[in-house]
Amino acid sequence: MKKQLFLTLVVALGFLLIRTLVINDFIYGEPVASDKPSGQFGFPYPNFTDASGAMTAQQFVTMFDAAMHNPDVYLQWINSGTDIRKLNPNGVYSKHLSLRTLDKSYASEGDHPDYNWIHANHPEWILHDANGKTVSLEGSTEESLDFGNPAYLDWVFSTWFPNNYLDSTDRDPNLVTWYVLDNGNFLRMYINGAADDAVCQRYNTDAGVQTAFKTLFDKFHHYYPNKRILVSTGTLSYMTAEQQLPWMQDVLSHADGMFDECLINDHCYWNSQPNDGKRNALKAMLQLADWLASNGKYFFPNIGLYDGTQPTQAQVNFGFAFFNLLRSRNKQFFSIVTQDFNGMWRPKSYPEQNVPLGQALETSQQVAPNVYRRTFSQAVAYVNLSDTPVSINLPAGTTYKNSLGQTVNSPLTLSSFSGLTVYGSTSQPSP
Repeated sequence: MKKQLFLTLVVALGFLLIRTLVINDFIYGEPVASDKPSGQFGFPYPNFTDASGAMTAQQFVTMFDAAMHNPDVYLQWINSGTDIRKLNPNGVYSKHLSLRTLDKSYASEGDHPDYNWIHANHPEWILHDANGKTVSLEGSTEESLDFGNPAYLDWVFSTWFPNNYLDSTDRDPNLVTWYVLDNGNFLRMYINGAADDAVCQRYNTDAGVQTAFKTLFDKFHHYYPNKRILVSTGTLSYMTAEQQLPWMQDVLSHADGMFDECLINDHCYWNSQPNDGKRNALKAMLQLADWLASNGKYFFPNIGLYDGTQPTQAQVNFGFAFFNLLRSRNKQFFSIVTQDFNGMWRPKSYPEQNVPLGQALETSQQVAPNVYRRTFSQAVAYVNLSDTPVSINLPAGTTYKNSLGQTVNSPLTLSSFSGLTVYGSTSQPSP
């Protein structure tokens, strides 16, 4: 009897342990660690054209764990029965969202609040300069909003969201769905506002803009506690990591993560800056990515999204090696733009998705000034952020290859601002 009772207790405790692990892995419906050879991958604005040889939605969800697209495309997917959120409920498949601005020209995409309704009913929500003109955002045609105004946000999340923005898939408030908020510049706007215009003057300060973002994210989570919001933002080349990380982390602590149009300097707006500026942005990104992972936040960086150009293999090598320096657990998604022969963005598999890295044996190591290494059990990532080429001796006793299966000879030569992940079983970090 005692033996039977003991066995029953063991089985019960085992079941409880398994259940606890499963709950922890799937809490809030978030994805568990990927079983893909080299981690998790994403793609911005995927197109499923049904053309010969093009990737289908069903194929996409087996290869890409994250995506971002406009609301009107999600409606098309719903109508065609290829909604990737339903094909893979654990995917981080997000909808584009813009709550900082109004824009008539993008009304058809459904990602901006109702232009005509706000103009007719709440024009005070629109920022105006000292001459009474609406304020654009960074020279665009969009009209800037008082996006930290609680009344505006209550209307957005209680009325516009359920009636105009959410679709038949994400309308369920208990369903975990994902959104990317655009225009994530957390610094002051430099408005020529009237001295007595308190709203305008608030957005003329860094603290005012940052408070608006935090209020927006808090309101979002208040209305939709089971949904997730990322913000499209990035690190800066004209500030050191120590200067920019405190306020970036403060704002991002209220969001669920970060979408970034840049991962490396290639295909990024600050690529024309001096090398010291590039290093500022990249070193800040390494530290910010570590902070995001440590705080359970998501990170979805891209190469080629900013200028819409497919990167070369050398640029992918650099980007993937840099990404391998910062990857931690299962909430980062490496993403590059790939195009068909017409220049249309079309997702397709690339070699880095199919070559295993193995387990990380170390965190990112600076092995020489501005030269970094990270060793995995089946690969080593090397990145050179210095101003000159470097020569690196690969670990002895193993034949290393690149992602294309080509042998990489030792010493490995890396030009300035480049990188490479080499593959081959590794038992310890290289000297």
